[in-house]
This record gives sequence, structure tokens and C-alpha cells, in this order.
Amino acid sequence: NKATAYIGDGASVGAAGDITVESNVRVPYAIDWLQLKGPSDVFDKLNPNLGIQNGTFTSWAQSLATGANTGLAGSVNHLEIGNTSNAYIGAGALINAGKNPNSVGDLRVIARNNVDTVNFSGNIGVTFFGGKGANGVGGAYVGVFYDNVASARIMSGAAISANTLTVRADT
Repeated sequence: NKATAYIGDGASVGAAGDITVESNVRVPYAIDWLQLKGPSDVFDKLNPNLGIQNGTFTSWAQSLATGANTGLAGSVNHLEIGNTSNAYIGAGALINAGKNPNSVGDLRVIARNNVDTVNFSGNIGVTFFGGKGANGVGGAYVGVFYDNVASARIMSGAAISANTLTVRADT
């Protein structure tokens, strides 16, 4: 995911109020397991884990094995998310140039990058009435990798007149 907000090189911008150049990249976490929009949402929940893999987790890997004597199971969940959020004022841009300093507002250049995830990997087995256990061996791996960049900047040669200046990058 990539988002860029900017005032271009050599641009001239004048405002009587505040000026905000803001870029936001967001990967939200939302639980939508309880949403029932149709029959497929009901059928999705008719499995041994009650469908929690859809609508509860961002990424999911599950394994289940059965055997007469011994069961072996393994699961791998590998997730990579890369986001870039850029906000800038270009080189040579003129922001409120020539305006009365008492009539200009605040200038904000803000880049934000926010990722919220819930990830699962495991070996889950549910035994219902009359089931009996045997020997079992299982293993699970969860690898979640974020490559997030947030950059807020004012390029060289930009002339700025503002009451207050905020240049902020959050990730």
C-alpha cells in the first residue's frame, strides 16, 4: 500500500487559514465474524473451529491430523505487509509567500502508517461426543513481517510563511 500527499515543486499556495498536507496508510483490524449477510456466512461457521478463521484473524494457518495410532500435523503462517506513506512540500514551493504574517494559519505536513493485525497458526482439533485421543505430534510457525515507511518533509528551496509549522511522520 502506498499513499502520497504533496504540494508540487514550484507551486504557489496561499490560504487565509490552515494548510494541511497529510498522507495516511492504514491496515485496520476489524472483527466481522458476527456479520451475517447471506447463507454463505452461516455455512462458513459450520466447521470444527466455528469459522473463526474468517472475520476474526488477519492471517490464519491451521492443521489437523487424525490417525489410528499417531497423528502428525504442522502449519505455517507467513505474512508480509509493506506500506509507504509520504507527505511533502516540493522544492521551490511558495506557501503563503508575500502574505501578511498575521493573516496566515498553521502549516502541517504529516505522514502516518498504521497496521493492526491478529495472526494465528496452530494445530487445533475438536473431539465431539464419543471421540478418543491417540498419540499426536504437532508444530506451528507464525512469521509476520512489517516493512512500513512514513516520511514527512519539506524540500529544499521551499519558502514558507506560517503561524506554526508541524512536520511529523508516524509509523
